[in-house]
Amino acid sequence: MADSTPTYHTRKIFLFGHPRTRTHLFVRLLQTHPQITSMKYPFVMALMRGPESQWPDNITEGLNKAAGKTKGEAAKEYENCTYQAGLDNMEKEFAQAKIEVSSQSNTPWVCLLVKKAEHTPI
Repeated sequence: MADSTPTYHTRKIFLFGHPRTRTHLFVRLLQTHPQITSMKYPFVMALMRGPESQWPDNITEGLNKAAGKTKGEAAKEYENCTYQAGLDNMEKEFAQAKIEVSSQSNTPWVCLLVKKAEHTPI
């Protein structure tokens, strides 16, 4: 007799949002679903604070000043916030979701939100 237990495989869903399109709200709704594991903004620290930061210097300086840090202190604190680190964390999340799927068979979806950060003057 054939086994009637369903087999699940993780499916990776990537949402690339744009400011003011309600992607954050959409992901919040998706997070309420029991079969979805989500990871939001995996590259945001690399974009904002890491050595590969793409934010303008005046914004970074304002963030450092607000945190009471010098440029050198902030650089040391965020030196590991790279796009590669974001990708590595994303892969770890996917691997963990795959383990959960194989052990529980109830979380077949992984949702990842990659959203363009807005430049807000300080």
